[in-house]
Amino acid sequence: MRAWLMISVFLCAAPSHAAAEISADSKALASIEKELKQAIAHEKPDAAHLFHIYRIAGREFQAYGFLKQARSVYEKALAVKTDEDPSEPIIQLLQLDYLEKNLKEQKRHLAIARARIKNSDLLEYVEWYEKALVGGEKGPERFEGGLFGAPARWSMLEKLMREKKFNEAFALINPKGVEQSSLPHRITYDLLNVLVNRRKAGNLFCADDLKKYPDAYSYSIRLCKILSSYIEKGAVDPAAWQSLESFFKENNESAVQDKRYLVAAAEELKK
Repeated sequence: MRAWLMISVFLCAAPSHAAAEISADSKALASIEKELKQAIAHEKPDAAHLFHIYRIAGREFQAYGFLKQARSVYEKALAVKTDEDPSEPIIQLLQLDYLEKNLKEQKRHLAIARARIKNSDLLEYVEWYEKALVGGEKGPERFEGGLFGAPARWSMLEKLMREKKFNEAFALINPKGVEQSSLPHRITYDLLNVLVNRRKAGNLFCADDLKKYPDAYSYSIRLCKILSSYIEKGAVDPAAWQSLESFFKENNESAVQDKRYLVAAAEELKK
């Protein structure tokens, strides 16, 4: 079941003067709120789908700086009775608490985190926030490799992608962290973004690399060509796909073959 399609944060660039900026912000807020209401009304989601609608809406509000609205929908996501992994909304709420120095809410969310987060890597991450709360230590403001949690979290992301649970995998990645990470991390985010949001995925993080090195001998660049053409035309380009498959046929190194799950995931774009 497809999750609600996100509004790309790149579609609304803020004008330079204050009045226009306020207007743009108001339009962005109204647009996200409208999309959220329509998604709930038209898609008639079950509990799992509703959880992901709120989760993705929280990302959108947060990306535009609408922290009050982001907090509200993350709380709604946690209130949905579902077996979906609640880690992202909890950690995002902890981050908001930390940035806003909201100690009362941070204590409440720490208790929720200890009760509901089962992954040991993420529990370590939660402990960092607890130290920042109790001991005044500097909390984690960056996410290594763009993931919520330790680098070992990538193994969980890979597992979810192999199982074609793309919404859940997408929820593990923080786009602000990905922007400064390596190309393999960026292309993984871009692929999940397109798988979840299709042609409304917005700008790709790999686009600059593709522009600079269009003929690079790299699976990341070849996959980026596929994603770019898909966003533009709504279909997988046969020549770009053949180029990607040829790359994996010509390279038997285990480090390369270990990335074949990305090709399997990208095949979903053909459907």
